[in-house]
Amino acid sequence: MQSNLSGQNTGIATGEEYLIRRDIIYRQCGQFNYYDALELTPSCSQNDIKKQYYKLAKLLHPDKSKTIDFSDAMSYITTAYDVLSDECLRAYYDYDNGLYIGGEIGKSSCLERVKSAVAAKRNAYLSKKIDSYWEYVADRWENGGLIIKKALYGDLSDPSKAIDVTVALQEMIENDELHINENEIVSFHTLPGFFTEIHDTFNTQLYILYIYMRCVHETTVANYSRINLPLKEHKVYFGYIRGPNNFLFDVWPKDKLEATAQMANIISSFTSPYITALTLGLALFMLHKRLKQ
Repeated sequence: MQSNLSGQNTGIATGEEYLIRRDIIYRQCGQFNYYDALELTPSCSQNDIKKQYYKLAKLLHPDKSKTIDFSDAMSYITTAYDVLSDECLRAYYDYDNGLYIGGEIGKSSCLERVKSAVAAKRNAYLSKKIDSYWEYVADRWENGGLIIKKALYGDLSDPSKAIDVTVALQEMIENDELHINENEIVSFHTLPGFFTEIHDTFNTQLYILYIYMRCVHETTVANYSRINLPLKEHKVYFGYIRGPNNFLFDVWPKDKLEATAQMANIISSFTSPYITALTLGLALFMLHKRLKQ
């Protein structure tokens, strides 16, 4: 709910007056959102946000008062500015906090705004990162490094509606290792490059198909999980990739490099000559069958 005081031209001239007004709004409305903090309404323009932030920042500067601590207020308006000056984050914020009018129609319109802002940010991110992604993939394939081949985030009961975060995950790899939520547990949607309208839900999962030492691996984890790649238990055998929600992928013969690596992976997993011969025969039969399809 938006304060009915926010956005009025009150002519605040000092930091002290701002703090008094902030307390009045909170007592009357029981809340103090980012628009309240900047003395604006949700219908304000980006130019309004910028002008008002710099105006208030001058009033709340530490040099303005030796007796009153403005640090908390300054921190809050800075956070408000960081969110509201970013169209994507602002759309999220408005939707999550019900800062729209018109009931269900207004809610639907706000959600469309979220989707549009997210898509624009995702496309900008991909256009900036995609070339370096392919350069990295070429280099790491040559050296047997960790490559994210496909990563999908969302409700994987319908993989077609999940978002592709392949490039975003590849950007997080350091020294051929990927670690997520190792020290602090967060929702995956907060990770860099995860631009999605799905916001902080326990019903989302992350599917990762990756290559390490030229062997195919895959894993699916719930949101908020710890992720450490690569792991031996993620290896895929016999050329089958289960995919998100156990949706069967087949790497034969489309990904011939991975298929060849899988063959070597399968054979090296057995020590008995009898089992090795049997496994090789089965693998070659499956390869021949798929190449004929």
